[in-house]
Amino acid sequence: MATNEEIIMNLMQNVSDELESIHKKVNDLERSKEKDNELLERQKKMLIGNLNATNNMLTKVISENPPIVQHTHNSEYTVFGKDSPFSSKLLLFLIAFLLICIPIIKYVPPYLNERSALKEERDNYKLFYNYVFFNAFENRKTTPTDVLQTLKEIKAGDSTYSNYVDRLGTKYKTHLKKESLKAELQKLEK
Repeated sequence: MATNEEIIMNLMQNVSDELESIHKKVNDLERSKEKDNELLERQKKMLIGNLNATNNMLTKVISENPPIVQHTHNSEYTVFGKDSPFSSKLLLFLIAFLLICIPIIKYVPPYLNERSALKEERDNYKLFYNYVFFNAFENRKTTPTDVLQTLKEIKAGDSTYSNYVDRLGTKYKTHLKKESLKAELQKLEK
């Protein structure tokens, strides 16, 4: 029986210890809640004070600065007449300038296109010359002196080469015409 009493006593002691620890925790929570409430009140008072100070400062600054007034500026500009800032000589000069510039604007773009076409043709001929020169070099494994000599004679203004090229050009054109006529003839025969 002593053991039952000891067990009951032990159980009662544990229950009372638990109740004391719970009571301490509840008291601690209440104290921390009170501290939090005090802190919130202090923060609230500081915030209200800052808001009031800012509000007072803003009203002071607004009252010190004058209000901005919207101005509308109505200005009239006269191009012709006695109140005109332009003199008759200046207007005459502007009209003459426009009459001179119109043909320039009209005829300059085709001139620029011609220059670009000539430049493109020059680049094509340069590429062709380089191809012929380097191809001859690759085939012979030496510098092609005949190509260089021909170029020097053409640069010197030798007319025999230009006449020869003209004759070859006409032969080539007649050959192309013959080929096109043969092709048309074959189409007609079908």
